[in-house]
Amino acid sequence: GRRVASHAFGRLHRVAGETVLSWRGPEHPLPPWLKKAMRCGVGEGAGGHVRFDSRGADVCGLLRLLLRYDLLQDAAQLVCECLELDAPPGSPQEFELMDLSTMRYVPYQLIDQLTHRLERKAAGDSQSGGASGGGGEQRELLGCKGAVESALRRWLAFTLRESKLVRDLCGGGVVDEAVQGVLAQAADTLAVGSSDLALLLNRLTAAVKTTP
Repeated sequence: GRRVASHAFGRLHRVAGETVLSWRGPEHPLPPWLKKAMRCGVGEGAGGHVRFDSRGADVCGLLRLLLRYDLLQDAAQLVCECLELDAPPGSPQEFELMDLSTMRYVPYQLIDQLTHRLERKAAGDSQSGGASGGGGEQRELLGCKGAVESALRRWLAFTLRESKLVRDLCGGGVVDEAVQGVLAQAADTLAVGSSDLALLLNRLTAAVKTTP
């Protein structure tokens, strides 16, 4: 029900975006309501922090649309927003961001395509418009490329720390008395199913987070 409706809304938003940009041209931005719907979703559960796999949204569809019509600065801003981490490395706040029960989706190929196109466009502007004020746009494009690469490096470092936590948890480095209690309880109450395993991982995460 909800998933089908969300998919249908996503298709409608992509068609609307294609229509606007192909008809009016990429120099005219997408309407704010359409961009917001694709970034944050609509209806119940919409809003919050924007991620590539945000429920009810179509962030990857929006990113592809921006790339297709060469709206590279807007695409860079979207990528940086999706990869943003509002917590310093190693802090309790960062630990709260970690989710050991799901796999996050990040479109690395689209991001790689974006950085290459930003670099190529900046190089083209440098060759054709250096004497006519094109240097400002070149700096802006290279600044966008640097921002995307920095955000991606921070995100990859975060996921590496997250993966290490999972390895430590499964390998026994962090498996303490609280976790042992969760496992003992799970042995009596959980069957071997994917939803049960997700529930177990959530319980283990909660146990680790509350351990002194």
